[in-house]
Amino acid sequence: MAAKRKKVDSAARRAHQRNVERAEYRAKVEKRNAFVQKYRKQLTIGIPALVLVIIGAWLICKATIGPGGSIPNFFGHLMGVEENWIVTNQGTSSAPRYYKMGTFQVPEGYTRDKDYNVSSDALSRVSYCTADDADAPVQTVYVSGVQGKTAAEMIETVGGFGMYASDAVQGEGNIAGLDAMWITGLSNDDENAVRGENGEDPVLEIGHRMMTLYADSVQGGCLMVFLNSERGQAAADIPDAEAFMACAEDILAGVKVER
Repeated sequence: MAAKRKKVDSAARRAHQRNVERAEYRAKVEKRNAFVQKYRKQLTIGIPALVLVIIGAWLICKATIGPGGSIPNFFGHLMGVEENWIVTNQGTSSAPRYYKMGTFQVPEGYTRDKDYNVSSDALSRVSYCTADDADAPVQTVYVSGVQGKTAAEMIETVGGFGMYASDAVQGEGNIAGLDAMWITGLSNDDENAVRGENGEDPVLEIGHRMMTLYADSVQGGCLMVFLNSERGQAAADIPDAEAFMACAEDILAGVKVER
């Protein structure tokens, strides 16, 4: 009989505990509903506003902080890029990372073509300008960044292209304030010119003088400056090396490399 009474008491206690828990739960629900009813208007406005604040903060971060120190890319628009910046993608096409490689101040006597860009990457930034004076030793200037190759690597590559005639000269050091490597000389513009029987360079009858310079920049890349005199000139009319280099140094004074 005592055992039966204990079982009844135990069941009654469990039933009582469940009733207490249900009552506490109902009280919490009623309290929460009362709060929602009281502040319904504030919550209706506040929660969406909070979501907008969070989204806005995310967008601001995206627009001001680029991965790995790169320029922020805000839905296909590079943020904070100035007109004289030289910008290159040092990432990949699927995961681009754009970096400021340097700046170029267009010198007096030259006009920049703002629409000129030989790259298929619309977000890259280069500078191309032409001389206002048809007699200027340097007629065209092209400044761009190079992805993932140092100045030394590029000089070695360009030197093997055969762009320059046999008088090509390579240099390394400081020029117009730039620590750089360069190659300069003549280019034969006669498409029909052929090498002699002994493999010597063809006689240069029409051509131009040019200079390619590279200066190491960020992310293992470098900045390139490509200078040319008027193309297709008779050999006697091509600017001499001294005049060309004096003009080149004036132009290079406007180049600053990002380190």
